[in-house]
Amino acid sequence: MGQEPMCRAQEFQGQAEPMTWPRQQGVLKLDAPCWIAPAQLRQQLARAQGEPVQLIDVRPHGWRADALEGAIALPLRDLPHQAFLAQGEAVLIGSGLDVAELNQVCLDLRRKGWSVRALRGGAPAWLAHRRGLAQAITAQQWIMALGQGMDWHLALGAALPDEQAERLPLEPALVLDAKASASAQAVAGQLLRLQQRLQRRASKQAAHTAVVFLAQGDASAVLQALHAAQRQAPSPKAIAVATVPIYVVQGGWDAYRAEVLQNHAIHATAQHALARACGAL
Repeated sequence: MGQEPMCRAQEFQGQAEPMTWPRQQGVLKLDAPCWIAPAQLRQQLARAQGEPVQLIDVRPHGWRADALEGAIALPLRDLPHQAFLAQGEAVLIGSGLDVAELNQVCLDLRRKGWSVRALRGGAPAWLAHRRGLAQAITAQQWIMALGQGMDWHLALGAALPDEQAERLPLEPALVLDAKASASAQAVAGQLLRLQQRLQRRASKQAAHTAVVFLAQGDASAVLQALHAAQRQAPSPKAIAVATVPIYVVQGGWDAYRAEVLQNHAIHATAQHALARACGAL
């Protein structure tokens, strides 16, 4: 009689995949004819005669908490099938974190002869007069945006240990010390100064620039301080031409680390081949 097959657990164990931390992808050079600044669009709408400019809200459903007055909401994937877009001029308004997608869709539609552009900075820039260019995002949203070709500038609420610093997706542009992070107002002031420096050169760049703030913990007080400071901005004109947003990652470093670990676990599970039953024919 033949011997019964023996079960060796190690034969059915999947190989552990090495941990991969996100990295910022290359900065995308935007196709200039495809993009329009918020201030330019407002001027165009104010003097529009005859056929008006159609605003198209292409934000995912989760990003539509703030309504865009006068805009038609359409999924980005449906635009090539909307024949009415060929009849006039249209401006696509995204989330602000979908730069590469909008750039490609705009190029594709313009090749069809359609008069289409995308708004620089997306809905946050269009609504900046309400709350300024600062908003909270989740760690997942930031990780996904790292592949959109944006020129990110990372600000840290405190210096990280070397092991954690090596896992950041890009080198920090600003690391706050104890004095600079003594209060939410102090942190907001540092972030606004970084934003202003970047804004001065943003108009000369063919890329979309953004600041992201990664705290050691909850940063909701910092976001409130940013909104308060931007509401007190001395020049409404400065707000109107602003295009560099500040994104505050909810939960800071801890949330970012947890999201990366979760993504890795999901990927590893999906890649793991189902082990056949021991002794199965």
